[in-house]
Amino acid sequence: MHDITVEDDQHGKSLRMGAAGTAEAGEAGGERWTAEQLRRVAETYGTLARLEAARIPFDACDYVCRLSRTACHRFSESQLRLANIAWLVKSREEKCLACIAPSGEMPDETRAILEGLLDEGAHR
Repeated sequence: MHDITVEDDQHGKSLRMGAAGTAEAGEAGGERWTAEQLRRVAETYGTLARLEAARIPFDACDYVCRLSRTACHRFSESQLRLANIAWLVKSREEKCLACIAPSGEMPDETRAILEGLLDEGAHR
């Protein structure tokens, strides 16, 4: 099977559906994450944390797909940003999500924005 790519010339975005059926949304040119996009990541992390705490079954990949569509970044980039929050949460000696492996791999600007969002509780 081949990947299918749908281009949105008006907004400079593309959506690629892989052979496995996973969607990857991306910004043309691989632009950095904005503060608003990172807020969406923190909110998604918070949703997953609430579901996990309540022991409600969920598919983390579905949430990563939704995040990648709304934040206009690829699936792997969205997953990494969630992993960044998990890493920051863990570094604060708080319990991080079991479904997201923490990763400290992020630009300094992204780290600063995410830390600010954590300070204001956007991940809860």
